[in-house]
Amino acid sequence: MRNPNNLLHVVLPLTLLILAGCPNKTKGDPSLPKTAPDKPAMVLPAGVFAIPGIDDAQQLAVGDQHACVIRAGGRVFCWGDNTAGGLGLPEKKIYDKPVEFPQAADAVQIAASTTTTCVRKKTGVVFCWSGNQGPATNEPLELKNQTMTKLKDARTIGVGPLHVCGALADGSVRCEEVPVMPQYTSIYSMPTEFTGVGDVVSLEVGFQFLCARLKGGEVRCMGTNRGGQTGNGADGEEKDPVSPKGASAMTPELFPKASSVCPGIELPACEKDLSGVTDLSLSPGGACAVIGADGAVACWGSFDYRGDDVLGIGENGFARVPVLLGGITGARGVATGLFHVCALTGDGGVSCFGKNDLGQLGDGTKTDRKTAGPVPQLTGMTALGAGHSITCALHGTGSVVCWGTYREETEE
Repeated sequence: MRNPNNLLHVVLPLTLLILAGCPNKTKGDPSLPKTAPDKPAMVLPAGVFAIPGIDDAQQLAVGDQHACVIRAGGRVFCWGDNTAGGLGLPEKKIYDKPVEFPQAADAVQIAASTTTTCVRKKTGVVFCWSGNQGPATNEPLELKNQTMTKLKDARTIGVGPLHVCGALADGSVRCEEVPVMPQYTSIYSMPTEFTGVGDVVSLEVGFQFLCARLKGGEVRCMGTNRGGQTGNGADGEEKDPVSPKGASAMTPELFPKASSVCPGIELPACEKDLSGVTDLSLSPGGACAVIGADGAVACWGSFDYRGDDVLGIGENGFARVPVLLGGITGARGVATGLFHVCALTGDGGVSCFGKNDLGQLGDGTKTDRKTAGPVPQLTGMTALGAGHSITCALHGTGSVVCWGTYREETEE
């Protein structure tokens, strides 16, 4: 298995030593890269690796087993598993180093899910790329790049396994099918337009459902609700926007978790109104949000893995209303993978819990966790992204680190 940490520890100190020995090159000299002398080498824990060649990333998006960034100037680079076309490249293989995707140039926003990646460009055009989705085959990779004509001039976009959605200036949300095999989108359909959603700041899309974070900090969800995806306690399908209920920890098995987010409150009275939401993230079947100034995190929906509720938030593998998570306070961001969740803490650290069979929690083990634990030594992170088996974080310097694997099974 590759170990980029060894390379990082050798190359960066040597580079800094060479630069220090050049008397005519001072800070502010335009012939030098603007940030080269000021970036110290990050000391990374076991299982966490730096992405080579990325030092000016501005946005990060993570699919199931691939990741992409927008770099300075709106250029898009991707890496990871391209066997299903998530990188927009014709060759079925793992790309350990980032590769530029020129068709996505001039990007101002990027989003990814499963094997699909989309960008919103300066011109207002929404452009997506993907490939074969579903069972693996030996057939040549058929790339499907597509301009989403119904989403022109969207204010923000979100990408799910089968749908791309955009929030429009009139307060509506419009969706299109992602460019994959049509037999999937015809079976797993979703309404293509929702009106009266509101002033949307960010949009997240799951499997046949979506949630929007509004300017005032409210959340509106819509779509399928068979597994609690909309968080309002109902069952069935929500064709109109609904608000998730207040987040609570009122069941006996969740009492230990409640004590860390509701100190001094006698249980089972612990409950937080789901308002003042500062970040929102969706997995294919569930959702998580950062609530209020104290940075509590609540999740709802399904995070069930073969009958195991890997987050420990509900009964029968899902929670129909938001549940507060213990062990996380002061969160500034949240990222939901398929069966794991990570939160960005106040000092730029990262805490994760859930499924860890492929190292996606970043704690150096492969042991699942139902309470949050830190990724050791990480500080200064500003954004997170999580997929099936990979998690990545964007550092304030513009570099990116990841943990987990791009492959279904770990290498020996």
